[in-house]
Amino acid sequence: MGKKTSMPTSSSATSPLHENLIAAGFVPSHSLADRDQLSVKEVRTIYIMRLSRRCSTIAFQVDGRIISSGNKCDYIILINDRATTWTEILTELKGTDVDHAITQLEESLKAAILDNPTITTKKARIVAQSFPSNKSNPNLAKAKRRFLSTYGCELKTVKSGQPDTVL
Repeated sequence: MGKKTSMPTSSSATSPLHENLIAAGFVPSHSLADRDQLSVKEVRTIYIMRLSRRCSTIAFQVDGRIISSGNKCDYIILINDRATTWTEILTELKGTDVDHAITQLEESLKAAILDNPTITTKKARIVAQSFPSNKSNPNLAKAKRRFLSTYGCELKTVKSGQPDTVL
């Protein structure tokens, strides 16, 4: 199932991304439901997304499922924050390797299979046990600026287990 790379052509340009992914045979890790919180985890790292109000959300595992080779993030979380528009949150769960997480998130932003016109807000999260300070990792500061200017995507670091309010 994780080796598919093309999307169905019928109405995929206007259908929400999650519908296209499901039609292509990908199974969500968290089914579409109204929630005010959603968590994804890998090994000892957990991302907790919080919303200020209940919204329809769905999550898919990207790494090894939707994208099976190359650099890719761990999960994509989709939030239906308005009637026809969606917010996407690409998450990379790491121990400490922030530079590799930046590469994985950036490659995921470029992936055609995750592109969809109904996504109006893009966010990327590096979730880790610990982070170097910005002074000791200028790549992170540069990446935050590049993600915003190139992809219109907010890049943020979140400590594992710390709730991240996104809407």
